[in-house]
Amino acid sequence: MSSIEQHANIKFCVLLQKSPSETLEMLKKAYGNDGMKKMAVYKWRKRFCEGQKPKESDVEDSDDVIENAPKQLKDLSKNGFQERFEELYERWKKCVDAGGKYSEGQ
Repeated sequence: MSSIEQHANIKFCVLLQKSPSETLEMLKKAYGNDGMKKMAVYKWRKRFCEGQKPKESDVEDSDDVIENAPKQLKDLSKNGFQERFEELYERWKKCVDAGGKYSEGQ
């Protein structure tokens, strides 16, 4: 399940003045094993309570990546893995050719 969707649901719980434990329980009920872990839920809840908005770079922070990477890799076929690797390699080459100043969309 998308972490963006879960972030929106956490913000909704903050607006409803749900406690951290209520928020976590609601996410567990809605998403089961695909729900965010306790530390991630509490971290995002704190951010929303402080009025912070997620930046594009925050959408998948390191905790989210570490948490979701094994499942994503298991779900990826060998062919799909090869295709993603080749895409990554092409991006890497562009970055090297541009002296490290390449970013997507250029």
